[in-house]
Amino acid sequence: MIDPRTHTARRGEALVAAYLEARGATILGRNVRIGRDEIDLVARQGSLLLFVEVRTRRTARFGPPAASIDAAKRERVRRAARRLLASGRFGRGPVRLDAAGVVLAAGEAPVLSYHPAAL
Repeated sequence: MIDPRTHTARRGEALVAAYLEARGATILGRNVRIGRDEIDLVARQGSLLLFVEVRTRRTARFGPPAASIDAAKRERVRRAARRLLASGRFGRGPVRLDAAGVVLAAGEAPVLSYHPAAL
């Protein structure tokens, strides 16, 4: 059985992936691990390689989900992106580190916010 938090996170990531695809991006990987680090979404939009951290919450009561990405998490995403680039796993090209927040409140439409170059 899937943990409810994992289910919520996966739903948020799927919504962000669909958002990116609707804007012409191709999703190259989800929950991409390299060592102990993970990047939620890796996408390509033209020549631009996107590394995206997604935060999903069931309420915005404590602020926007993307605001919960602290300095330590930003550094882990940067480290993972550097390592993935060095591996050549997703090719080369200019890189952008983005953040996304999704609120999945019961009985309400999902609210997605996307923040290019936020990390």
